[in-house]
Amino acid sequence: MTDWITRTRVEDRAVDRIAQEYVLSGDSSVQESALLLMATQPPSPESLRALISGLFEEGTNSELIAQAMIELQRYTSAADIARIDQALAQAMETGTPFVAGEVSARILPFLTDWSISFFTEVARRLPEGSIYRDNLSTALKSFQH
Repeated sequence: MTDWITRTRVEDRAVDRIAQEYVLSGDSSVQESALLLMATQPPSPESLRALISGLFEEGTNSELIAQAMIELQRYTSAADIARIDQALAQAMETGTPFVAGEVSARILPFLTDWSISFFTEVARRLPEGSIYRDNLSTALKSFQH
């Protein structure tokens, strides 16, 4: 189905709703398919909410984080970016260690001149010696240089 939608460039609210529903399923193979389907549709506030809720707030599958973070990069409004920054911070602070590690390892594209102080504060709150604190600190240093 995703291949056909991609080939024909179908944009449909029904497709969007299916992707949103399935990204919340909790089943990683279903969520992976939902992410692929979501990527075929224009970004929407509803899709962003589902993506954040299903994979960052309630998610425990670190294997989907890379794909989810690529999807998050399509959201570019100031309000969306603020929501994403909060979700990524929450995932690093309260998510499973594997999710926190994946988020922190892939945070660099989300760092901006406006978010650097926010994520610096997040790094200070992360456990000393944790891989996610080290990853975030490395990304912050890399961004600043």
